[in-house]
Amino acid sequence: MIAGCVTVLHGAAAGQTAPAPAIQDTLNRVAADLFSATPHPAEAIRQLKAILAAAPSLPEGHMFLGIAYRAQGSPELMGEAVAELRQALALNPSLALARMTLAHIY
Repeated sequence: MIAGCVTVLHGAAAGQTAPAPAIQDTLNRVAADLFSATPHPAEAIRQLKAILAAAPSLPEGHMFLGIAYRAQGSPELMGEAVAELRQALALNPSLALARMTLAHIY
């Protein structure tokens, strides 16, 4: 599953530019953590919010933020998860992981 996430991060959709290397590295670390045996979603949320403050049109940032909200397991955060996943898909409709995660929420 992690290999698929990293592949998603390296392929930009048509018309999109690749994120800065530092942002890409952080996204890769956050993704690896979210899919590890002991994820830290609260820390991922903090890091992803910082990334999105600097790069709000980054679809992968929204996707992983949605995944992190879902990983928190709080019913109150499911609406936030759905909103972030929808934003990711609005920016890049080819993000299969965002679609799958959204389907699991519903």
